[in-house]
Parts: sequence; structure tokens; C-alpha cells
Amino acid sequence: MKSFWICLALCANFALAAHVGAQDAQEERSEFVTSGAGFEPMEPKPAASQVEVVRDGAVVRVDIRLLPREEQLGLLSTTRSSTRIARIDRSGKLSYLTGSVTGGRGSYAVFMDHASYYVERVTDRDGAMLGSYKTGIGLRLVAAIETRRAGLDLGSIFKLGIAASRSELNGSMEVMAFGVGGPQINSLLPGIMSTIDEGSIQRSLEALAAVKAKFWDRDTVIAPQHFAVQSIDESLRSSIQTPDITSLAPRN
Repeated sequence: MKSFWICLALCANFALAAHVGAQDAQEERSEFVTSGAGFEPMEPKPAASQVEVVRDGAVVRVDIRLLPREEQLGLLSTTRSSTRIARIDRSGKLSYLTGSVTGGRGSYAVFMDHASYYVERVTDRDGAMLGSYKTGIGLRLVAAIETRRAGLDLGSIFKLGIAASRSELNGSMEVMAFGVGGPQINSLLPGIMSTIDEGSIQRSLEALAAVKAKFWDRDTVIAPQHFAVQSIDESLRSSIQTPDITSLAPRN
């Protein structure tokens, strides 16, 4: 059993790290199972960002939605995996932990993002800094769980699987894509998996690898989205939608 989970974890890291397609313009940096501290997941929303590009020897600002797909992809110069864990209170509010280890028993949400993106400053009309967005394309695995003991490390899909195999947690999870679309993407997503076990972990890993391999296909629609936020002003935090996990409510 242990060798099965180790194999799956290694396959996941190598599959997600694979640099697929024509990305010669990108400088890719990959870090697996990082905390992503400072940035919090948000419900992905389409980016209408003004970005700087070179036209006829001059730097001009252009709406990212108007750029050809190759130029959009060229802007996504960072590729990383990050994990954030939040405690879910009785009202459904998420309170993010600073690390990956749970405190007491209870309900938690785990967000694992693998994305190609750039960090975008957010300012008000006077140029004052409000915070930053991560803007790009990627995959998100979301798990809503109920833990049966304190001190569980939920920092990777491997550790989720180990805890589930020991009956230390139960819950459900989903794999979703953001910033990319098309029939070839949608057909590979497994939908909501009502249990966390050996089978659902394996289906998730297979979906993550298969969808990632489609990102740079020419038939894949590219539309970068804001998917994580770092707020230094409450006005930015109040303007975003927190991730919707109502369909993944933990089951006792």
C-alpha cells in the first residue's frame, strides 16, 4: 500500500512538471508542494489586465484579452505548484492556516494549484497599492474534508491519500481547470468525487497530468484568469469571491 502512494506521488510530480508543447519563450520555475503563503485562493475570474508589450520598437499597454494566444502564453513566465489549507467554520467561512498541519479535529478545505502565471500589481485610481493577483492558467484540486484527529499534515495529495487510507479523514474533492477551455479539456475532468480514497486519488492524478498535457495544444482556448490574491487593503479583499466549496461539503 505504501509503495502505491509513493509511486503515485512521484508520478504526479513528474507529470505536472512536464513542460509540454512549444514554450520556448517561457522561463519556467517549478516548486512542488509549496505553501503559497501570502496569496490566498480566490474563485477564478477573467482577467481584463493591461499588460506591456513591444510594438514597432515601442512599449505599449494592451488589454491581455486582445493578444494572440502565443503572446498571452509568453507572459506566463512562472510555473509553480502551491498548497493552501483553510479551516471551515460553522458559517462556511474559510480561515487560512499559515502551514499545512491542522490544529484540532474539524472541517478543512485544501487547495492545490498548479499554474503558469505572472504576478500583477493591483492599484487604485491614484496609484496606491492594494495588493497583487496571480494571473494565468492552471489546474486546481480542491478537497473538503473532516478530520478525525488533530495534527494532520495535509500539504500534498500524497499526504491526503495516506491520511485517508488510515481513516483519519473523510471528504470529497474535485479537479478543475482555470484560464483554459475547450471540449478536449472538459472531457478529461472527472467531476466531483464523493470520497477520498485510493481510486479517487488515482483519478485525480490522471486528470491533472492529462489536462496539463493539453494546455499548449493549438485547439485549447486560452483566457488567463485571476486565481489567487494577496491583499494589503480591505477594499481588494472585499471585491473578490472566495472559492465556492458548497458542493464539496464534508460528510461525517
